[in-house]
Amino acid sequence: MSRFKILAAAALASLAATGSVSALSCMRPTVENAYQLAAEREEGFVFAYGTLTRSGADIPDPAGPSEEGGRTAYSFPARFDGHLATRRGFTAPAELEVTVEVQCLSIWCGAEVLDDPTLYALRVDDDRYALEATVCNDFAIRMPDAATLEALTDLLN
Repeated sequence: MSRFKILAAAALASLAATGSVSALSCMRPTVENAYQLAAEREEGFVFAYGTLTRSGADIPDPAGPSEEGGRTAYSFPARFDGHLATRRGFTAPAELEVTVEVQCLSIWCGAEVLDDPTLYALRVDDDRYALEATVCNDFAIRMPDAATLEALTDLLN
């Protein structure tokens, strides 16, 4: 079960028990956690370092919010400019079209991690790329330092 599904179940259980959700606590994303979450998934992932720039409007999830009064998940197109990770580091230049999928849980939604240098774990769907902007932003590490980028390279080897 994915971390998002576990978090969603825990939050909904809390909501049922207390009648309202008052706070959401997330740990700061780490390269080790992002790598582990990606490795546990059936889908393929690539790691990329660079920037995402919005290139289109929001597309609301047609299913609507997961609960009454909650926010609706949405997606939007973006353009990635940067480098893909290889076993030798971030050595493969890349310009990619990416769909940013912003997930929402009750009143919280994932952050749109745009315009700053960021380490992304991008899901690969056939020949398309997607960033899952989870509520805790598990797949985006904003402004990583050299040690963080090196740690990912170590995990790939």
